[in-house]
Amino acid sequence: MAQKVNIVWFRRDLRLQDNTALCHALCAGLSVVPLFIFDKNILGQLEDKADRRVEFIRAALQEMQEKLKAFGSTLEVFYETPMEAFSRLSEKYSIQKVFANIDYEPYATLRDEEVRQFLKVKQAEFVTFKDQVITEKDEVVKEDGTPYTVFTPYSRKWRATIKDEDFRQYDCQKHFRQFYQQDPLAIPTLKQMGFEAVDFPFPSKQLMEDIIAHYDATRNFPGNEKGTSRLGVHLRFGTISIRQLAARAKKLNETYLNELIWRDFYQMILWHFPKVGKG
Repeated sequence: MAQKVNIVWFRRDLRLQDNTALCHALCAGLSVVPLFIFDKNILGQLEDKADRRVEFIRAALQEMQEKLKAFGSTLEVFYETPMEAFSRLSEKYSIQKVFANIDYEPYATLRDEEVRQFLKVKQAEFVTFKDQVITEKDEVVKEDGTPYTVFTPYSRKWRATIKDEDFRQYDCQKHFRQFYQQDPLAIPTLKQMGFEAVDFPFPSKQLMEDIIAHYDATRNFPGNEKGTSRLGVHLRFGTISIRQLAARAKKLNETYLNELIWRDFYQMILWHFPKVGKG
């Protein structure tokens, strides 16, 4: 009989610490299988076979894999469509719950609903959590409950709404022994997926507090390499925690915090007006 497990499905949250879905999965009582899917529905549309995003994701997965191996576990990584991947996983494991952090883009919403219905037929549950933003959906709206479409009043309401607990970080590492135990599984290479590497380093994900502290004075000078944090790609794919970054920005620099509020604003717009993401 297949082993009963829960699955944590990584998407835009490629880290093992302060990860909402991961921490809930590790505390849910069953062994947890970590999953990532290189989605053919997305990668198949990429014309540039030296796409740095694919290379960045694979490098982040490799870093996660090394940490998981230290705890006797491994990532399950597929280069397939999500439905193909879950069909194969359901043959290998007795899936009880799949934990994931919410992705607000239109394709992701449709994808997740399709997976949810597949799991329902298998008598498994799909549960999602807020993670890549501080506020989401209807958490910051006008008094009449309608969404803001202008940033400035939204940002004022955001600041009035936010509480210290919104920056609370999750200590996942103390539960790492809950990962499903098995030998390391191979991560598909870039070549196997039809992509190629570019010999150029990615920006560091180290949080440079001196840069954030002086961000308002230095950000408008493109020639100053140390004027911006260069954390955009890490926020995009969740290799750093938005809660950790926003908590520091709140103490160090209001201008930098404002940039993070813009991220929440855009995700809120995308949720309420999904056609924005289909241009």
